[in-house]
Amino acid sequence: MSNNPNLLHHYTTQAGLLGILKARRVWATSISFLNDSQEFLCGFELLKDLIRDESPKSSPAGQKFLASAIPNPYFPKVPPHVFVFSMSAQADELSLWRAYAPQGAGYQITFNVHELQQLDGRRGSRLVHCLYEVPDQRALLLEVVQKWLQQVDNYAGVGWFAQGGEDTFRLQFWLDVLRACARIKNRSFQHEHEWRLVLDHLQQPDNLQFRQGQSAIVPYLDFDLTDQAERLPITSITVGPCADTARAAEGVRTLLASFGLGLVPVEVTNSPFQNW
Repeated sequence: MSNNPNLLHHYTTQAGLLGILKARRVWATSISFLNDSQEFLCGFELLKDLIRDESPKSSPAGQKFLASAIPNPYFPKVPPHVFVFSMSAQADELSLWRAYAPQGAGYQITFNVHELQQLDGRRGSRLVHCLYEVPDQRALLLEVVQKWLQQVDNYAGVGWFAQGGEDTFRLQFWLDVLRACARIKNRSFQHEHEWRLVLDHLQQPDNLQFRQGQSAIVPYLDFDLTDQAERLPITSITVGPCADTARAAEGVRTLLASFGLGLVPVEVTNSPFQNW
């Protein structure tokens, strides 16, 4: 599986497809309400181990900084305000049809990666791929820790910390930590080959919204996917396993045409799976 795919795929239901096309937006869900119960937490556990390992090797200023990092007011007892729109590098994958588009009524929305990358930064989002192996996860967090230890040493020499700069450093350090931990997932999910549009905030965003979940109210953010010409980065839509794929595909073509997207190709799954 390429680390730099040209296309990414979002598996969804009829309601999800209708919502994205009507609003021209996607829902970025709070990371603490995704289907991995260890989301974010395993990253923080790895971070604590790394800090214990790196602190003895650090300068006195670095050791002081790391000692104040955990525990500290910014170390969350629950995951912070990070929101995720999930996609996969795997196209027409049976396990993803089963997980995210069940009951014979699912769709795969395929997005152009280059166009998604154009949104990076412009709307506060980042497109990243998830890491499933512990050595890769540790390497990512180690890069964050070493970056800020170097920054601490650079500025400690000019007395910047004595002027209250340490608090600013700690906030920026934790923003980098949040961004790194948003990429870390349990290895049991590696078959999903997940990529994410991530929006991160140190405080609760003003535009936070809520939707019904299976067992809880779910916080999310609306995210505008259109470019400056108000075009969606959709390259195709695939109808998932269902009782009548030809009829379902015709329904999608009619839907796309009604939104001025009649040139978007509609395909049908190659999976022979059925559960009806």
